[in-house]
Amino acid sequence: MASGGTLFLDEIGDMPLHMQVKIIRVLQEGVIERVGSLKTSKVDVRIIAATHRKLDVLVKEGSFREDLFYRLNVVPIFVPPLRERKEDILVLLDHFLAQYNGKMGRDLTGFSDDVIDIFKTYHWPGNVRELQNAVEYAVNIEAADVISIASVPTTILQKSMPKRQEKPLTEKVREYESLLVKETLKEFENSVDGKKLVANKLGISLPTLYRKLKEFKL
Repeated sequence: MASGGTLFLDEIGDMPLHMQVKIIRVLQEGVIERVGSLKTSKVDVRIIAATHRKLDVLVKEGSFREDLFYRLNVVPIFVPPLRERKEDILVLLDHFLAQYNGKMGRDLTGFSDDVIDIFKTYHWPGNVRELQNAVEYAVNIEAADVISIASVPTTILQKSMPKRQEKPLTEKVREYESLLVKETLKEFENSVDGKKLVANKLGISLPTLYRKLKEFKL
Protein backbone atom coordinates (compact mmCIF):
# COMPACT_ATOMS: atom_id res chain seq x y z
CA MET A 1 0.00 0.00 0.00
CA ALA A 2 2.88 2.38 0.70
CA SER A 3 4.68 1.61 -2.56
CA GLY A 4 5.40 4.85 -4.38
CA GLY A 5 5.15 6.81 -1.14
CA THR A 6 6.46 7.00 2.42
CA LEU A 7 6.13 4.53 5.30
CA PHE A 8 6.66 5.75 8.88
CA LEU A 9 7.90 3.15 11.38
CA ASP A 10 7.50 4.40 14.95
CA GLU A 11 9.62 2.98 17.80
CA ILE A 12 11.83 1.00 15.41
CA GLY A 13 14.14 0.24 18.34
CA ASP A 14 11.51 -2.10 19.80
CA MET A 15 11.21 -4.23 16.65
CA PRO A 16 12.04 -7.93 17.27
CA LEU A 17 15.12 -9.32 15.52
CA HIS A 18 13.15 -11.67 13.27
CA MET A 19 11.16 -8.70 11.94
CA GLN A 20 14.35 -6.69 11.43
CA VAL A 21 15.49 -9.35 8.96
CA LYS A 22 12.36 -8.79 6.87
CA ILE A 23 12.74 -5.00 6.90
CA ILE A 24 16.39 -5.10 5.87
CA ARG A 25 15.46 -7.25 2.88
CA VAL A 26 12.88 -4.67 1.81
CA LEU A 27 15.43 -1.88 2.11
CA GLN A 28 18.23 -3.72 0.33
CA GLU A 29 16.34 -5.58 -2.39
CA GLY A 30 13.10 -3.61 -2.69
CA VAL A 31 10.92 -6.76 -2.57
CA ILE A 32 8.28 -8.18 -0.24
CA GLU A 33 6.27 -11.36 0.06
CA ARG A 34 2.61 -11.08 0.98
CA VAL A 35 1.47 -13.12 3.97
CA GLY A 36 0.68 -16.64 2.76
CA SER A 37 2.32 -16.10 -0.63
CA LEU A 38 5.57 -17.39 -2.11
CA LYS A 39 5.64 -14.75 -4.84
CA THR A 40 7.84 -11.69 -4.41
CA SER A 41 6.61 -8.22 -5.33
CA LYS A 42 8.70 -5.15 -6.10
CA VAL A 43 8.10 -2.10 -3.92
CA ASP A 44 9.47 1.44 -4.07
CA VAL A 45 8.99 3.04 -0.68
CA ARG A 46 10.75 5.67 1.37
CA ILE A 47 11.21 4.72 5.04
CA ILE A 48 11.12 7.18 7.93
CA ALA A 49 11.82 5.57 11.30
CA ALA A 50 11.69 6.98 14.81
CA THR A 51 12.76 5.76 18.23
CA HIS A 52 13.42 7.09 21.71
CA ARG A 53 16.15 4.49 22.24
CA LYS A 54 19.86 4.69 21.41
CA LEU A 55 20.22 2.34 18.46
CA ASP A 56 24.03 2.33 18.53
CA VAL A 57 23.86 0.95 22.08
CA LEU A 58 21.30 -1.67 21.04
CA VAL A 59 23.64 -2.72 18.21
CA LYS A 60 26.46 -3.30 20.70
CA GLU A 61 24.10 -5.28 22.92
CA GLY A 62 23.07 -7.46 19.98
CA SER A 63 19.36 -6.56 20.10
CA PHE A 64 19.41 -4.46 16.92
CA ARG A 65 20.94 -5.44 13.59
CA GLU A 66 23.97 -3.39 12.60
CA ASP A 67 23.15 -3.56 8.89
CA LEU A 68 19.63 -2.26 9.53
CA PHE A 69 20.99 0.53 11.69
CA TYR A 70 23.22 1.81 8.89
CA ARG A 71 20.47 1.46 6.30
CA LEU A 72 18.16 3.60 8.42
CA ASN A 73 20.78 6.08 9.57
CA VAL A 74 21.21 7.78 6.17
CA VAL A 75 19.75 11.17 7.17
CA PRO A 76 19.56 11.23 10.99
CA ILE A 77 17.39 13.90 12.62
CA PHE A 78 17.69 14.45 16.35
CA VAL A 79 14.64 15.94 18.08
CA PRO A 80 15.56 17.22 21.56
CA PRO A 81 13.26 16.23 24.44
CA LEU A 82 10.65 18.78 25.51
CA ARG A 83 12.64 19.73 28.62
CA GLU A 84 15.39 21.04 26.33
CA ARG A 85 13.06 23.15 24.17
CA LYS A 86 10.78 24.83 26.68
CA GLU A 87 9.99 27.54 24.13
CA ASP A 88 7.76 24.99 22.34
CA ILE A 89 5.51 24.48 25.37
CA LEU A 90 3.24 27.48 24.73
CA VAL A 91 2.75 26.48 21.09
CA LEU A 92 1.92 22.91 22.08
CA LEU A 93 -0.46 24.06 24.81
CA ASP A 94 -2.45 26.12 22.32
CA HIS A 95 -2.47 23.23 19.85
CA PHE A 96 -3.67 20.60 22.33
CA LEU A 97 -6.21 22.96 23.90
CA ALA A 98 -7.79 23.60 20.49
CA GLN A 99 -7.72 19.86 19.77
CA TYR A 100 -9.51 18.82 22.98
CA ASN A 101 -11.86 21.80 22.95
CA GLY A 102 -13.15 20.50 19.64
CA LYS A 103 -13.15 16.87 20.68
CA MET A 104 -15.01 17.45 23.96
CA GLY A 105 -17.24 20.31 22.89
CA ARG A 106 -15.57 22.75 25.29
CA ASP A 107 -14.69 26.43 24.81
CA LEU A 108 -11.79 26.99 27.20
CA THR A 109 -9.87 30.13 26.35
CA GLY A 110 -6.43 29.38 27.77
CA PHE A 111 -4.29 28.73 30.84
CA SER A 112 -3.71 30.81 33.95
CA ASP A 113 -0.25 32.34 34.45
CA ASP A 114 0.43 29.97 37.36
CA VAL A 115 -0.35 26.93 35.22
CA ILE A 116 1.95 28.16 32.44
CA ASP A 117 4.73 28.72 35.00
CA ILE A 118 4.29 25.16 36.31
CA PHE A 119 4.37 23.67 32.82
CA LYS A 120 7.54 25.63 32.01
CA THR A 121 9.20 24.47 35.23
CA TYR A 122 8.24 20.79 34.99
CA HIS A 123 10.87 18.37 33.68
CA TRP A 124 8.49 16.41 31.35
CA PRO A 125 10.00 12.91 31.61
CA GLY A 126 7.14 11.67 29.40
CA ASN A 127 7.95 14.28 26.75
CA VAL A 128 5.24 15.72 24.45
CA ARG A 129 2.84 12.82 25.10
CA GLU A 130 2.82 13.67 28.81
CA LEU A 131 2.05 17.30 28.02
CA GLN A 132 -0.77 16.21 25.73
CA ASN A 133 -2.22 13.96 28.45
CA ALA A 134 -2.00 16.82 30.98
CA VAL A 135 -3.99 19.14 28.70
CA GLU A 136 -6.59 16.44 28.01
CA TYR A 137 -6.98 15.87 31.75
CA ALA A 138 -7.30 19.59 32.45
CA VAL A 139 -9.95 20.11 29.74
CA ASN A 140 -11.95 17.25 31.27
CA ILE A 141 -11.70 18.60 34.82
CA GLU A 142 -11.83 22.40 34.46
CA ALA A 143 -15.20 24.00 35.22
CA ALA A 144 -14.29 27.61 34.40
CA ASP A 145 -13.25 29.27 31.13
CA VAL A 146 -9.51 29.23 31.90
CA ILE A 147 -7.54 26.19 33.01
CA SER A 148 -6.48 26.79 36.60
CA ILE A 149 -3.91 25.17 38.85
CA ALA A 150 -6.66 23.05 40.40
CA SER A 151 -6.99 21.19 37.08
CA VAL A 152 -3.30 20.33 36.70
CA PRO A 153 -2.55 16.61 37.26
CA THR A 154 -1.38 16.02 40.83
CA THR A 155 1.85 14.29 39.80
CA ILE A 156 2.94 17.33 37.78
CA LEU A 157 1.84 19.75 40.48
CA GLN A 158 3.78 17.97 43.22
CA LYS A 159 6.99 17.72 41.23
CA SER A 160 6.77 21.36 40.13
CA MET A 161 6.47 22.85 43.60
CA PRO A 162 9.60 24.80 44.63
CA LYS A 163 12.03 22.57 46.52
CA ARG A 164 13.13 24.67 49.44
CA GLN A 165 14.68 22.32 51.93
CA GLU A 166 15.14 25.11 54.46
CA LYS A 167 11.36 25.44 54.86
CA PRO A 168 9.40 23.04 57.05
CA LEU A 169 6.64 20.91 55.57
CA THR A 170 3.90 22.96 57.25
CA GLU A 171 5.06 26.11 55.48
CA LYS A 172 5.23 24.37 52.12
CA VAL A 173 1.69 23.08 52.61
CA ARG A 174 0.56 26.60 53.56
CA GLU A 175 2.07 28.05 50.37
CA TYR A 176 0.31 25.47 48.23
CA GLU A 177 -2.97 25.97 50.09
CA SER A 178 -2.78 29.73 49.57
CA LEU A 179 -2.12 29.27 45.86
CA LEU A 180 -5.03 26.84 45.49
CA VAL A 181 -7.46 29.19 47.25
CA LYS A 182 -6.27 32.12 45.15
CA GLU A 183 -6.80 30.24 41.89
CA THR A 184 -10.23 28.98 42.90
CA LEU A 185 -11.35 32.50 43.83
CA LYS A 186 -10.74 33.59 40.24
CA GLU A 187 -13.39 31.18 39.01
CA PHE A 188 -16.34 32.76 40.82
CA GLU A 189 -17.81 36.18 41.51
CA ASN A 190 -16.60 38.20 44.48
CA SER A 191 -19.85 37.87 46.42
CA VAL A 192 -21.25 35.80 49.27
CA ASP A 193 -22.78 33.33 46.82
CA GLY A 194 -19.50 33.22 44.92
CA LYS A 195 -17.57 32.43 48.06
CA LYS A 196 -20.04 29.67 48.91
CA LEU A 197 -19.23 28.10 45.55
CA VAL A 198 -15.50 28.48 46.23
CA ALA A 199 -15.85 26.80 49.62
CA ASN A 200 -17.88 24.00 48.08
CA LYS A 201 -15.28 23.34 45.36
CA LEU A 202 -12.45 23.34 47.92
CA GLY A 203 -14.42 21.01 50.19
CA ILE A 204 -14.37 23.37 53.20
CA SER A 205 -16.99 25.32 55.11
CA LEU A 206 -17.70 29.00 54.41
CA PRO A 207 -16.35 30.14 57.83
CA THR A 208 -13.15 28.19 57.16
CA LEU A 209 -12.82 29.90 53.78
CA TYR A 210 -13.18 33.35 55.38
CA ARG A 211 -10.57 32.43 57.97
CA LYS A 212 -8.15 31.37 55.27
CA LEU A 213 -8.81 34.53 53.24
CA LYS A 214 -7.84 36.56 56.28
CA GLU A 215 -4.85 34.33 57.03
CA PHE A 216 -3.51 34.49 53.47
CA LYS A 217 -4.52 38.17 53.07
CA LEU A 218 -6.52 37.44 49.92
